[in-house]
Amino acid sequence: MANGDNEAKCPTCERPLQSIVKFRSGRLMNCPDHGLIDEDANGKLTFIFHSKKAEVAVPAEKDIRDEIVPALKKELIAKLEESEKTLGKKVKFFEREDLGAVGGGMDPSGIIYLLKANKRAEAIIGEEIMHLDWRTNGRPWMNPLEPAKDYKSAIKQISGHFEEFAFFAFLENDLKLNPRAFVNAIMPTTARRLGLEIYHLEGVEESEALRATFAALFVQARLMTNENAGAPVLAVFDRQMILAPYAKVGQLVCDEIIAAQKEDDAGITARMERTLFEHLKVPNDAVEVKQGL
Repeated sequence: MANGDNEAKCPTCERPLQSIVKFRSGRLMNCPDHGLIDEDANGKLTFIFHSKKAEVAVPAEKDIRDEIVPALKKELIAKLEESEKTLGKKVKFFEREDLGAVGGGMDPSGIIYLLKANKRAEAIIGEEIMHLDWRTNGRPWMNPLEPAKDYKSAIKQISGHFEEFAFFAFLENDLKLNPRAFVNAIMPTTARRLGLEIYHLEGVEESEALRATFAALFVQARLMTNENAGAPVLAVFDRQMILAPYAKVGQLVCDEIIAAQKEDDAGITARMERTLFEHLKVPNDAVEVKQGL
């Protein structure tokens, strides 16, 4: 039997989780800081996506920069050095035992953290360097404020997808890396959970939290995978009529992300604002689009 309304806590920060959707065999839950989490009938928690843009405490441990940087492609080293010039200091690299459902993360103050098992994965390291490059170059990003506290991880995820869709071409075509492999691997789990009968959505009004959460999942499956890996998740959106409004919103967000590739930063800002305030319908005081760190 599922845990009902018993309190569950985020594996990353131990904050109480918010129940978004109840299944017959578990719950779809959310940590406002760290992402979407599945709870099965036995109370086991598994990240469906983990917000890499959330503030994650880095333990006081050895900086492994000297193990990481010399092995990188020269193009990534150049990007890293450009960011360090802006920051005025060397970027630190830390390894973590658990980062939920991602292999790495970035703190714009100058920290890259890597899942211990993936600290030699250049595609993951490269992705985090490119996120840092985006921020240190003053590019636009979505900053959720207090009114968006219940869904800020989804907003950060969507913001990150604007960035990733822009720089994946560099990683994939120029450097011959595959930054999508990690997301590809979690798609079957995501599809299985979403494929359960989401009966508690029946009669529940749409909200900005639901729109942002399901749009983030849709965009992840549609744009952030390759080799048809996102197809099982997209098929669930197609089959479940109750998810149709969220699939429509997700596609609109995808269209904005794709169109943003031809825009300058002012145009990207406009696309992000349209995503937030027209498609996701978040309140005007809930999220701001900022530039830089």
